[in-house]
Amino acid sequence: MTNSQAYKRYNSVLYRGISDPKQIVSLLFAASLKETAEARIKLENGNKLELTDNINRSVEILAALRDSIDESSDKETVNYLRALYDWLIGKLLDGFRMSNIKDIEIVERYLSEIHKIWNGDVNSGKDEQSKRSVG
Repeated sequence: MTNSQAYKRYNSVLYRGISDPKQIVSLLFAASLKETAEARIKLENGNKLELTDNINRSVEILAALRDSIDESSDKETVNYLRALYDWLIGKLLDGFRMSNIKDIEIVERYLSEIHKIWNGDVNSGKDEQSKRSVG
C-alpha cells in the first residue's frame, strides 16, 4: 500500500461517522491547513523531498473542495470559489517547485481565514448562500 492509499483509507475511516456535510467541510479545511503548515515547516528545515506528500495531500483536499461546490448556487459565487481554489492550488505547487516559502505561507494564511469564516458565519447559518456554495 502506498502512502497516498494509506492516507485515503485513514481519511475514509476518519470521516465515516460524520453525517453533517458542514462538519466534513470544516475538517477538510483543517486538514488542508495542517498539511500546508507541515509542508512549510519541512521547507524551512530544508527537507524538500519530505514535503511532497504534504503538498500532494493539501492539493487533493483543495481539489475535492473545489469539485464539490454546489453548481446550483449563484454563478458568480461558484466561479469565485472555483478560481480561489485553483489559485490556492497553483500557489502551493509554485511554492513547492520554486522552494518558495512565501507562496506556501500565503496559502496557509488564506486557509486559516477561510476555515475561520466557515466555522463562524457560514457554519452557524449566518450566510445561507455561502453555506450552499462552499465545498
